Amino acid sequence: MLQFHPTADGILTSGVGKCVTVWDMGQQQPLTALEAHGDQLQSISWKHDGRLLGTSCKDKKLRIFDPRAGPAASQSVPGHENNKDSRLLWMGASDCLISVGFSQMREREVKLWDTRKFSGATFTLALDTSSG
Repeated sequence: MLQFHPTADGILTSGVGKCVTVWDMGQQQPLTALEAHGDQLQSISWKHDGRLLGTSCKDKKLRIFDPRAGPAASQSVPGHENNKDSRLLWMGASDCLISVGFSQMREREVKLWDTRKFSGATFTLALDTSSG
């Protein structure tokens, strides 16, 4: 998966397997490799201002990185209970994220997260049950 930086020209993030790399396309070299995830990466999302990067992973964790500060996640929290698949997106310029994934009972769910108090979801909505 690939994501261009929202505010810096020529900066690209790639996610393959358990690894996320931030690239300088002009220099054609990596700027930083973020700390390895515990399992297969499922989603990458830049915050609107480009300061932070959020990821979701098959290890059921959501992570927040500040790639300029270092390779380790600045925050990590259990996301959805089922590792089937999940996606993560920043909500505009806010400090909030929205994730879509599955509960342990295979219910499709949407969760709202406030990164200022990232210990748990602010809101959870169950949508339906997966058939597969």
